[in-house]
Amino acid sequence: MKKIVLFLNILILASCDFSDDEKNHQIINNSFSIAETKKLSQSELTKLLNEITWRVNELSVDTIKKDYYYRLANLYWNNGNYSFYKKFVLKGIVESQSVNSEFGLARGYRKIGEYYCRPPFIERDSAYYFLKKSANIYFEKKDYASLANVDLMLGNNSFFSGDFTESEMYALKALDYFKNTSKNEKIASCYTLLGISNLESKNFSQAGKYLKEANELIRKKTNNNWDRAVALNNLGKCYLEQFQFDLAKDCFVKGLHELQGEKDPLPMALLMENLAIVESKINIQNPDIPNWFLKAIILKDSLKFEEVRSRINFSNYYLQKGDSTTAKLKAEEAAKISELKGLKDRKLAVEQLLKVERKAGQNRVHQFLSLAEELNHSELVLMRNILKINRDFDSSTRLKDKQLYLRQKIIFVLCLVLTIAIILGLIWFVLNRKRQIKWLQKERQMSKEIYHLMEQQYIDAAARNDEKKRIAGDLHDSIINSLTVIRLNLNLLGIKCKEETMKETFIYVNQIQEVEKQIRAISYDTYFSTNGLDYGIQQMLKEIISHKKVLGFKGTVNLNLSDKIPWVRLNMKEQFNLFAILREGLLNALKHSSASRLELKGYYKSDSLEFEINDNGVGFNTKSQGLGMENMFNRAKKLNAILQINSEINGGTIILLNLKL
Repeated sequence: MKKIVLFLNILILASCDFSDDEKNHQIINNSFSIAETKKLSQSELTKLLNEITWRVNELSVDTIKKDYYYRLANLYWNNGNYSFYKKFVLKGIVESQSVNSEFGLARGYRKIGEYYCRPPFIERDSAYYFLKKSANIYFEKKDYASLANVDLMLGNNSFFSGDFTESEMYALKALDYFKNTSKNEKIASCYTLLGISNLESKNFSQAGKYLKEANELIRKKTNNNWDRAVALNNLGKCYLEQFQFDLAKDCFVKGLHELQGEKDPLPMALLMENLAIVESKINIQNPDIPNWFLKAIILKDSLKFEEVRSRINFSNYYLQKGDSTTAKLKAEEAAKISELKGLKDRKLAVEQLLKVERKAGQNRVHQFLSLAEELNHSELVLMRNILKINRDFDSSTRLKDKQLYLRQKIIFVLCLVLTIAIILGLIWFVLNRKRQIKWLQKERQMSKEIYHLMEQQYIDAAARNDEKKRIAGDLHDSIINSLTVIRLNLNLLGIKCKEETMKETFIYVNQIQEVEKQIRAISYDTYFSTNGLDYGIQQMLKEIISHKKVLGFKGTVNLNLSDKIPWVRLNMKEQFNLFAILREGLLNALKHSSASRLELKGYYKSDSLEFEINDNGVGFNTKSQGLGMENMFNRAKKLNAILQINSEINGGTIILLNLKL
């Protein structure tokens, strides 16, 4: 039935009397309405999204085209297809650039930033870079509502990256705007972020205040069970940190009740694990506690989220219960998994192993003392001897433990040094990234200036040619005609005059005729002289090559463009697109090839232009195309040219461009 309704909608719209673009707009909007409001099967939704994508791609350049790409991205996000979400957001950004829409760019940067800061797959630097770009545009445009939303995302990004002070700062900025609006969900999100940031900073009283505000707002103003469960989990965790175990348990139980029927496993895992922890504080003999821990671990393992911490909590439960053997097994599991994680998880796992080992040693001593009290005097003497042997053994064991501890301490110091080195490396990376961004901005400005310079050169060349044509015409039509009339009159006068006068007259006639020839020659040379269009492009390419040291290129660069190239057969747009392709190829080689030799050659053969850029550098994988390569192929397509890029890892790169005239 759904397929029939969808088919009829599209068929009715297709039969209306619209232009192609208007018809596509009507069909696209109707299809979006179906995808966003109807419950479709996965196959039906996929088919509908493919239809929308095809129609949007068929549209000519339009200011609304970017909005269609962003709506497609939202549908893929809701369907859990994050790779397609990113693909269509990038399309929206490119489309926004083509129509010079700053709000469209800000929206795209915000969406790509949201992609990079979704837990548990956070890429903090990438998320921060795009979200800050979006925030800067909204700030310049004084769109404070959108700016507040971006600040909230920046706060979440900082929280998941461990910078709780920065997270609190962004949350306060967002709250300062939202508290004067009626957007209760946004206000609750600000309070939640403030609460969990203070909770991680051990400021429990302030955290409790914020989390109660968030929970109260969500309970009264929203019917979203997922939001209610997360709010209850955060508040319960705050109570747990303050040793208010009954209040914490009440929150976790209510949160699990809210999640009945929900499909998202992450809040279910968090609530289940927290309930197990708080119940172990209230009634450690409860037989349900191990099951709750196991269910939480299974859910978190499926998400690859906090697997180490869950096992450490499980180990602590068994340690608290007195089962050192099982506690050690769980601690060893955590240590094994931590080897694939970061330094922080590895440190926690090692500390848990040490904690379990110390507890086990204390239990052995207590067991010996209890047994000694129950033995008679004769057995006690014997037992003391045994204890002495055991103490000697324990001393040896403690010595080994001390040595192990020292080794672990050394490892910890080395890890700390490595961490500092990584931080310094990151600082260098950020500074270098800023320099690259500054260079890219300078390069973009240079491109604009080059374009305007080429355009001005073209206008100046046309003006000079027009002026030369005018001068040539004036010389030919006015001055030559006047001289011709004078010469003819002198000829007639010479016929009527005496022989001596006639000879003298013909001398002047010949002189006038010679002047005519000279003027005709000047007129001819002036009319057909050209401006030398190859000079502009060669100069601009040389300007790029002159910056090779700034770009980190240490090799030699050869520029070899044939004098036979007929630049005048290319119009202004074709010249600019050709220059843009050559410039992109040169810049990529200068910045990334690490080559000792780079060469740009250009020839004119069989009514076509052939250009080649080759280097003996490190090469790259041509399958992973970036925006630069994509732009090169797009410009080649506009020129109806053939562009080939061949590269091998450590085998150099060759770029070939063939342009038919």
